[in-house]
Amino acid sequence: MDYDELKNFCNSTDYFAQKQGIVLQAIGPGYARAAKDIRPEDISLSSSIHCGTFYCLSDIAANAALATTGYYGSLVSFDFRHFASGRSGDTLTAEAQEIQHQHKLYAYEVRITNQDHLLLSTGTLTYLLTDQPILFSMLF
Repeated sequence: MDYDELKNFCNSTDYFAQKQGIVLQAIGPGYARAAKDIRPEDISLSSSIHCGTFYCLSDIAANAALATTGYYGSLVSFDFRHFASGRSGDTLTAEAQEIQHQHKLYAYEVRITNQDHLLLSTGTLTYLLTDQPILFSMLF
């Protein structure tokens, strides 16, 4: 599998990630790294980064790591822990690493840090692999 081609495919066809300002930076077997610069619209009423921002970043990174199987998957479970918040102007990085797979279930651990490498959140995401292969020539 050409991982640069997969990274480019994900970045060019994931319109939700584009709208959120999330960019896939690296991808390899069972691994992906995505980043996002925090904008004023990512800040909640409590003046901290909205939790949905963390969830989106986690899902996009883990889903990209899953894509290294060559197949699409559906999220079946998401266990999330939040340790610290951030502020507007921060850069968040999510790293997803496969921790286990059995049959068609794939589990990924995601760690989100800020530009100072402070651990903000962790999550475990589990996906059910589908029978639908990822076709890089497909346009959405």
